[in-house]
Amino acid sequence: MTPRTRLATLGKMKRIRRRPSRRSEPGSRPGLEAFGAEVSSEAPKARFRVVDYGPAFFEVRDLDVLTPQSLQRASMPEGARVRWVQVIGADPASVALLSEAFEFHTLSAEDVLETNHRPKVDAFADHLFVIMRAAARQEGGVSTSQVSMFLYADTLITVQEEEIAGMDRILARLENRQSRMRSSDASYLFYAVCDLIGDAFFPVLESCRDQLEALDDLLLSGKTPRSALERMHLLKRDLERLRRIAWPQRDLVQALIRHESPLLSETTRVYLRDVADHHSQVVDLVDRLREEVAGLNGLYQNIVSNRANEVMKVLTVMASVFIPITFLAGVYGMNFKYIPEFEWRYSYPVFWGVCALAVAGLLVFFRRKGWLGNGDKDAE
Repeated sequence: MTPRTRLATLGKMKRIRRRPSRRSEPGSRPGLEAFGAEVSSEAPKARFRVVDYGPAFFEVRDLDVLTPQSLQRASMPEGARVRWVQVIGADPASVALLSEAFEFHTLSAEDVLETNHRPKVDAFADHLFVIMRAAARQEGGVSTSQVSMFLYADTLITVQEEEIAGMDRILARLENRQSRMRSSDASYLFYAVCDLIGDAFFPVLESCRDQLEALDDLLLSGKTPRSALERMHLLKRDLERLRRIAWPQRDLVQALIRHESPLLSETTRVYLRDVADHHSQVVDLVDRLREEVAGLNGLYQNIVSNRANEVMKVLTVMASVFIPITFLAGVYGMNFKYIPEFEWRYSYPVFWGVCALAVAGLLVFFRRKGWLGNGDKDAE
């Protein structure tokens, strides 16, 4: 695909609007109590999937009949050591059902529903509550979605704002009896989800780099379409959004590594270091791409300025060439009675000859000064 074709495709992209966050009214009660009417009157709308596994056991179930008992750890089949409750969608009734089944704090439930939350980790007596954000490339630009996780000793709950590409690959790894995940605890599954979220940044950043290369090729070709500045602005906005996520998420993973929680095994901490390295790479790539966007913006401004200077130079040269002709025409166009050349039969051709010599002399002078191209002297 040529740069112009890629930019034509980018030009059709629509701006992605941030999804409105579900927030309680200012001054209302904290936690799920602020959503009391929705909790009591609505049925859960999210999709619930329960994955139970152990060294010799694996089972996936999509729950149609939802009760707190069907989600609790006590309902795990014999042979299962870890339960993964995967929830796709975040509505008050679904989160209230989870809260009743696993008894996590009502403030954590409120944070799950406020889907524009900053990445964070909260430690409780029997579980860790972690919020991360996943990045994805859509037709209109970069989009992000919230992933809320509750890590218990033998259970991981993930509440996804929307479907996240790659979750099926984790299920495929769990299905493989030889996989390390089958013989590991819930914290290793937690690491796998964190690793997936971190690795999802790289295809998004690669797409941003492709856009930068297309813009760079276009500008170096000497073309500056009016839409190029808008595309650079949209790309800069996407990178700013990724940066606002990547920085706190890197700090979150590093905090998890340092956290002295018995819920995180030593094996998991070692693998979380790799996740931290990936997030550090993401931060570096985002900063580097932001600098390249700033450089392209400067190149665009220089090209536009140089083009304007070229136009002004041509107009100035044309005006300067006609100044002596205008002067001569003004002198001989005056209504004086006694101008000697009026009675001379060669005055008209001589007049045009003087004009031609004046123009030629000015052009030679401009060229020698380097104002019309390469001259004998450097341009001043």
